[in-house]
Amino acid sequence: MRWVLTLFFVLVLVPTMVCEPAAISATLVEVHAIPKCAGFDCPPWPVPDDLSFCFEADGKFFTGVYRPWGFPWNEKREKLLALLGKQVLIVPTERRIRIAISAHNLRLKRVHNDPVFNLPTCAHD
Repeated sequence: MRWVLTLFFVLVLVPTMVCEPAAISATLVEVHAIPKCAGFDCPPWPVPDDLSFCFEADGKFFTGVYRPWGFPWNEKREKLLALLGKQVLIVPTERRIRIAISAHNLRLKRVHNDPVFNLPTCAHD
């Protein structure tokens, strides 16, 4: 019985105790919308664009992309587009950037050296 409790603790409770990095305040400095389809390869319903975001925090730049599932009623992108030029709390990790705002439960895939950005510091993160 003791080994069952130990196994439960190691497999279930320990991974949930891993600390997430602290949220940092960053400015959303650049946003790009990239169409998922063009012309005749588009379905007959509206398809949301892939969005690329660049955040700046204390001279360090973080870039990420948001690729929605393709639902036209997805409203998260409009909420985040409205934050351009404003301060947001982000939690950057090696693979993801989480937007830490209560009204925005959004995770971006972190990318490096994305050529879509106009700012050179964003393009060479």
